[in-house]
Amino acid sequence: ETFFEVVFTGWILGTSSEKTEREDDDLKLNVLASEATREAILPYIKFFQMIMRKKPFLVKGLESTLVKLLRQLEFFDDEGKTKL
Repeated sequence: ETFFEVVFTGWILGTSSEKTEREDDDLKLNVLASEATREAILPYIKFFQMIMRKKPFLVKGLESTLVKLLRQLEFFDDEGKTKL
């Protein structure tokens, strides 16, 4: 799950997600850091597809991460909601 959290958001989601504390540890290449267009998100989708073909046991982790992100959707801005 942590792997997908970092790929989607750039950081590990937790109960205390204070942005100022983790700015140094942010991953700059993540879904939320890209533009909200299909062309910008497509490389991430292809990456997920490649990972799922090679490591099918990660599907459950991806699903649980997506559920977690969708439950926290109200905390994202409009662009972040569009990307997810």
